Amino acid sequence: MTEHRVQRRLAAILAADVVGYSALMERAEEATYAEFERLKCEVIELGLSRHNGRLIKTTGDGALAEFASPSAAVRCASSVWLAYIWASERSNSAWAASLFSPARRSDPNARLGWFVIVGTIPIAVLGAVFQHSIETSLRDLRITGTVLILFGLVLAVADRKAE
Repeated sequence: MTEHRVQRRLAAILAADVVGYSALMERAEEATYAEFERLKCEVIELGLSRHNGRLIKTTGDGALAEFASPSAAVRCASSVWLAYIWASERSNSAWAASLFSPARRSDPNARLGWFVIVGTIPIAVLGAVFQHSIETSLRDLRITGTVLILFGLVLAVADRKAE
């Protein structure tokens, strides 16, 4: 019998999803689809190429990408989010207005700006600070699995609180 050797390599997988995509599609299907395709070309693919990522699969409102290291995936996610926010005039103006008017903080575009600040920037800073730990000691699959489960629970709680 011939021995079949499997070549293995470590990779970081980035999963992205558009929040509220179904609701946006119900309101304005063609405009939502066109905007998502534009963002995919102008923002997502550019971020992947800058951080040596490879697009594995796209769905209607999401994508899976592969990176050689977790820190590259975090840097890509941060840059895509920030590029999207800066490119989105509605989000910028709504977020700026919500700084001075608490009543405007319920606007979805303003909330998006706050979510980016509260969520993305601290994650990017922690990724940069703990880059060595992420790339070396945290490669244990049990730790990775536990962190993903905990992160999923946090997202589920945040999603329910937002409704």
